[in-house]
Amino acid sequence: MAYNGSGTFTPSYTYSVEILTAAKLNASLTDIATGLSNSLTKDGQSTMTAPIKAADGSATAPSYSFGTDTNTGFYRTTTDSLGAATGGTLRCTISSAGITMNSGDFVGNLTGNVTGNVTGSVTGAASGNVLPTRLVSAGTGLSGGGDLSADRTIALANTAVSAGSYTNASFTVDAQGRLTAAASGNTVFAQAYASALTTSPALSNQINIASVTRETTGQYRFTLTNAGANQYLPVQATLGALDGAGRTGIYVNHISSSVFDVHTYRADNGSAVDVVAVHVNVGQTF
Repeated sequence: MAYNGSGTFTPSYTYSVEILTAAKLNASLTDIATGLSNSLTKDGQSTMTAPIKAADGSATAPSYSFGTDTNTGFYRTTTDSLGAATGGTLRCTISSAGITMNSGDFVGNLTGNVTGNVTGSVTGAASGNVLPTRLVSAGTGLSGGGDLSADRTIALANTAVSAGSYTNASFTVDAQGRLTAAASGNTVFAQAYASALTTSPALSNQINIASVTRETTGQYRFTLTNAGANQYLPVQATLGALDGAGRTGIYVNHISSSVFDVHTYRADNGSAVDVVAVHVNVGQTF
């Protein structure tokens, strides 16, 4: 009786009514011994000398299962794809693309990289990528932020200060160094060179002075382009030659926040007198 690898036994002899000889009996017993020797013992003593070939199986009846749990195990889902089932349900698939979770959760520690999206929440510590449940909070003066499930932007938040240029400005700064208020101030400096004051005064090299007029003898009115404080202090006034002999004095009369008069007079007798030219530097008083 012959035995092949497919598990098929073929009797060596077909017996009829005859005398059983030792040779015939030994031949049959030898075939049986050969077949049993090529069999896999169920107690695990023997080792397979060739791959085990199983049926494709299914999630409810995996090819490789357990005697007490027949719907849990491994089976062939498709070409070059191995499925793992528990309780008759496909949980994950192993293929050339990697490991695909089909149902259920991934529980335990993961070492290595993950390519693709993670849907659902992740609990535990991550030594590589930051958990998406972590937040980037926008601090004082900032806007934006959020969780790490998407790209986030941190930007400077707008304050109450309008964009633009400020002249001689005053600023208010908070504890974070942000400008919370800004306002332009008045020009605190004015200068001019006024000539031909006896007839029609003309301005040269003026800063913040719109015009000059001769009001009367020895009285010249200056009007500022940008109004300042109510008082102005002549820092320097240089007078040209007098029409007559003697030294010259000067004083300022404040008309308004944008107008002041320069008066020139003879030092020897105090009478008003016209001069040829005046250099005026005016600073705002504090």
